[in-house]
Amino acid sequence: MEIKPSAHHLSAIALLAQSPEDTTFMIHHTTLETMQELVFFFGGAIKTKPLKDDEPKIIWYECKIGKCSVSASHFAKNIAVMNQQSAFEGLEMTFVKGAKLQIIDKQYFVLSDATK
Repeated sequence: MEIKPSAHHLSAIALLAQSPEDTTFMIHHTTLETMQELVFFFGGAIKTKPLKDDEPKIIWYECKIGKCSVSASHFAKNIAVMNQQSAFEGLEMTFVKGAKLQIIDKQYFVLSDATK
């Protein structure tokens, strides 16, 4: 049986969340699929920044689970960030655990019909 790459991250986060110490877990250059799973299992926020020519285009995830702060980033194209901002009608949206996001054109998130 094949294990998804995100399974290691999800397991590590679940363990770190139980720690009595403050910890930070960062995933750089991840996939939208991993971020989708993070939202489903832990809740959290999907964020973007206003587009500027001299800055990287990133869609990122943030969440606090117990004493563990989690962040994940995904490099995107201009159009993907613009579509993400349009889909969420702003720069960010926060989700509760169990929220289901759908990935459109392998570029950005929308709420799936199951979440609406």
